Amino acid sequence: GSAMEPHRRVLLIGLGETALTALESLAGELQVVGVVRPAAPGPGGQDPVLARAADLGIPVFSDASPAAIARLVLDTRPDCVVVSSYHRIIGPELLRSTPFVNVHYSPLPE
Repeated sequence: GSAMEPHRRVLLIGLGETALTALESLAGELQVVGVVRPAAPGPGGQDPVLARAADLGIPVFSDASPAAIARLVLDTRPDCVVVSSYHRIIGPELLRSTPFVNVHYSPLPE
């Protein structure tokens, strides 16, 4: 069994290519309350992350500004926020409001 309970609510901030694998992994184990991702079509005109979120019935929020994310965290009250490819600094007040996990697929500089 999973170490996390299946009812855990998670918000995914996924702006890059890694968001699809993050979404698949999270949706298999947890309740994904939303995906933050601008609606920019990929090759072929459809973003596979947005398509998969729609398949799973997960709401997508296209405003990825820090203020919008702060409101979204307050509104959805997730148990955790998973960040996969976000290009902005998340402020300390928001970081204190709920656990944040940054998914990173390559070694970080020291």
